[in-house]
Parts: sequence; C-alpha cells; structure tokens
Amino acid sequence: MVLKEMIIVSTNVKIAFINNNIKERNGEFHLNDEWIRIENVSNRRVNMFNWEIWHWKPSKQYSLIYRFPKRIDNLFWTLDPDEIIILFTGYGSNKFIEGTGSHNSEFHFYCGKNSFIWNNAGDIVCLFDTKSMTSTLTVP
Repeated sequence: MVLKEMIIVSTNVKIAFINNNIKERNGEFHLNDEWIRIENVSNRRVNMFNWEIWHWKPSKQYSLIYRFPKRIDNLFWTLDPDEIIILFTGYGSNKFIEGTGSHNSEFHFYCGKNSFIWNNAGDIVCLFDTKSMTSTLTVP
C-alpha cells in the first residue's frame, strides 16, 4: 500500500498537531513530552473504538502505533464536538479531563512505547477509522 494512493475520507476528526520538539529536562528526555493532538471539529459525537494511529515512513513502511480502546475506566467513551485527544508516546493511564472555562475537555491516551516515534521529518501520522484513512499530518 502506497500512501499517495490512499483516499482520505473526512470525518472531521483531524490530527491537528505533532509535538516532537523535545527539550532536555534535568539531563533527560521524556517520552511523554512527545505527543499528537487530535480534534473533533464537527458537530457530531464520534465513536472512536478501534480507530488506529499508524506511522508511515517514506520508505513506504507502515507500523501500527495505537488502537483506541472501547472503554476508559470501564466506561464507554465517545469524542464529542470540540473535544481533544492527546496521544502520548510513553506510558501512563488513559483518562478523561473535564473542560473548564475556555479549556476543552481532553482525553489522554498512552502508546506505551519505549522510544520516540515522531522524530523523523517527512514521516506521516495517519488516523484510520474502522474502514479508511481519515486524516494525516506530516512530521515537521
């Protein structure tokens, strides 16, 4: 499968940002300083169970990075309009953070990886629903 041949179907759930400009803190780099932001820019609730994040490399290699779960803390979840997903590279516990004031509600998910993913310019983050690719963003 070649990325240029893929048809992107818009669901209004978009990969909005890649935070891969990691700064050293106290002599260390932290995996959870690397993350991607996904936004629901539609006016509809989206069930993202089994949606996937893939990493595409210019060498035409895909690798599965993350599959969104059915539940968080044993509760079913959906991505409501204007809600945000932050997908961290490292380890942590998936959670929902209620929005307050001008801050939108956020879901925090963790890939559970042991090394950085989005550190090569030209690589592409791909979001797939259960049928097709819905959004991409190129690593800066």
